[in-house]
Amino acid sequence: MDFRYHGERIINFEMETSALYALGALLDHNVLTVCALIANRTTQSFSIDHKPVIKKLVELVLETIL
Repeated sequence: MDFRYHGERIINFEMETSALYALGALLDHNVLTVCALIANRTTQSFSIDHKPVIKKLVELVLETIL
């Protein structure tokens, strides 16, 4: 599958995020989503232990917003 938007190749669809953005728009809230890459479905490679990646992402986001 080769899907492009404004010349950029889209390699992932995060469906739950679209619901959050729709709710944010309805409620007039600012919304931001951050995601950790823990799988490459194209190459069929997956993180053996994704917990450190998620922990680091959470810490980075909290440090940034605080």
